[in-house]
Amino acid sequence: MEIVFESEDVKLNFDLLTIPKIGHDFQNHLQKVKDSDSYKTQNIIKSETNEEVEQEIVSDAAEQLNLNLDNELVEQSKKRRISKKFDHRHKIQTQIGTVHSGGIHACETCGKTFKYKSNIKTHVDSVHKKNPCICDNCGKSFTQKSSLKTHVDSVHNGTKHVCSTCEKTFTHKSYLKIHIDTVHNGTKHACDICGMTLTQKSSLKTHIRSVHDRINHSCNKCGKSFTQIGNLKIHIEAVHNGVKHACDTCGKRFTQKGHLKTHIDSVHNGSKHTCSTCGKEFKQKYILKTHMDAVHNGVKHACDICGKKFSFKCYLKKHIDSMHNGTKHTCDVCGKKFSFKCNLQTHIKSMHNGVTHSCDNRGKTFTKKNSLKIHIDSMQNGKTF
Repeated sequence: MEIVFESEDVKLNFDLLTIPKIGHDFQNHLQKVKDSDSYKTQNIIKSETNEEVEQEIVSDAAEQLNLNLDNELVEQSKKRRISKKFDHRHKIQTQIGTVHSGGIHACETCGKTFKYKSNIKTHVDSVHKKNPCICDNCGKSFTQKSSLKTHVDSVHNGTKHVCSTCEKTFTHKSYLKIHIDTVHNGTKHACDICGMTLTQKSSLKTHIRSVHDRINHSCNKCGKSFTQIGNLKIHIEAVHNGVKHACDTCGKRFTQKGHLKTHIDSVHNGSKHTCSTCGKEFKQKYILKTHMDAVHNGVKHACDICGKKFSFKCYLKKHIDSMHNGTKHTCDVCGKKFSFKCNLQTHIKSMHNGVTHSCDNRGKTFTKKNSLKIHIDSMQNGKTF
């Protein structure tokens, strides 16, 4: 029997003399109650009830935590989508501004414009601040770090890029790509104005700028103009700065590095370029191409002024310079003028430098190398010259 006292403002009527006895009996009674099955059952029920309540609390907390995580992930995903959308929109706006404005990023020093802002830094560092990238192996300097890396890989590390179709090797990866596009894939780039097709996109750009836009690059010292800025640089180095490129084998010097390479390939390495149609061999590849265009493909280059046609483009240029532009080449020694630069060079070599070309068989000398060639051909054919 359990006695429950409710909290009421009632005074209990106890005999103080009997309290110790009641306390002793109450302790015994409480011990019996604890040992009884009913108390154990109630204690188990209460314990189980507490565990269930704790589990429910933990479960609710975990569920709330998962809900919070889900909400946080949703918010993060939403932010990423917004950020990605903003970046995409920014790139589109940058591209639109770049393409349609024709290069809106201008150099504050010289006013030159660039399509991309990052190119301005490279331009400023290389042109205005004169911060060259120097090769640690040979000391050669480059305006761009990427050009230095390409130089080190190709020249010092011997890195080669091989064509998987014909196994031809190239020192630069970009040259390999151009080779595959032009030779194996037959890629052509047509001019929208005149319809002329070129194998390289850069050549098409140069063609449009020089032929249709009439953009020329003039030398600040002599006023001579060039359609390509690279040719202007070569002109300044060779003519005004006196830069020469010497052959390590025979010591012959050239004004252009490309001419030195052609010399080494043709003279010392014995490289030959054979025409697939007639079998004629040429020392230089560009002469083979000119031969195929003129002789086998019937390509003609017409003068826009008088309509005269030429088999070789260089002849057309000489014709325009001498006949229509009145260009004259003057000898610095005697003042004699020539319509063609090659004639001036021959004049200086033969008249002032004493250079002659002798026949190995008969010892006959000629002032012109071409005259010696004609002489040899005539001797082989049984004719006298």
